[in-house]
Amino acid sequence: MRARLDLSPLPRVQAPILDAEQQMVVKHREGPLLVLAGPGTGKTTTIVESVVARLEEGQAPSELLVL
Repeated sequence: MRARLDLSPLPRVQAPILDAEQQMVVKHREGPLLVLAGPGTGKTTTIVESVVARLEEGQAPSELLVL
């Protein structure tokens, strides 16, 4: 049996619902921002949504750094 790469389009997923503090992170536009929180609090989701928002606004991917 040979493996085959499936290139069919993926279904769109619904964006997560962010709380007020997470929305503040997504809306932040003034320089670097340090986000500190415990495990399982949604840091990764919030950072991903922040990057998505910036890309949708037209910011170049080469201008973003996420650590």
